Amino acid sequence: MDQRIRHLRNYEPKPSRYEAARLRLLDLAPELRQAPLYLITAPPDYPRGCYGAFHMRRPDAAIREALILSGQWEGPGNIIVLGRDFQGEELTGILAHEGAHCLPFCPFDFDDRAPTKAEAEREAEAVAAWASSPPVSGPPWEHSHGLQFVRRVLHLHYRAERSGVSVPLPTLHCAGPHYGLSGLWKYKRALGNEPERFMGATFGEIEATAVPSDFQLLFDSDLAAWNKTEAKRQTL
Repeated sequence: MDQRIRHLRNYEPKPSRYEAARLRLLDLAPELRQAPLYLITAPPDYPRGCYGAFHMRRPDAAIREALILSGQWEGPGNIIVLGRDFQGEELTGILAHEGAHCLPFCPFDFDDRAPTKAEAEREAEAVAAWASSPPVSGPPWEHSHGLQFVRRVLHLHYRAERSGVSVPLPTLHCAGPHYGLSGLWKYKRALGNEPERFMGATFGEIEATAVPSDFQLLFDSDLAAWNKTEAKRQTL
């Protein structure tokens, strides 16, 4: 354990530029200030190569330990873990993508106790299994990258651009062929002026409002096209 602690202390979990990016995300979605928001690079012995970044609501033992040893841990909150070093527009885009996973804000009601040794070992095994598992079957957008997620990303994109921060659409890694959907620019156009009209709203208030009809129609069209392609593929 002592060797692991020394190992962790040699890694930089959050370069100074990450703090500016973290604060920028809080400015774009102030409701996230209701709980801590963490932004760190993955610990040295954490699985890599299978993700660019990910969001978690409850840290596993390794992430929790890294946050504690780096002096950041303030209790339960949203955690964004980066699998490699990001800079500039790419960092801003990744933060908008992962920030959309943090929204709408949901209170944290679990306890803050440290995991037992057995729990930590089980968590490490689960992380290793996740990192080596094949892609989940089904529509690629289905697992938390669907209609409302795309909507949230575009609202964050609009707010960032309004604040003077450049966020090219490709850096958002949202919609497009990778997720079996039309290009993000088409969804941006279909969303119309909704981001402007809801500039001061919380994301909970946004999602309580029906999506614009053109936005819904585009998603429904993509869903129908994916189902048709998938049915054809299964007959081959």
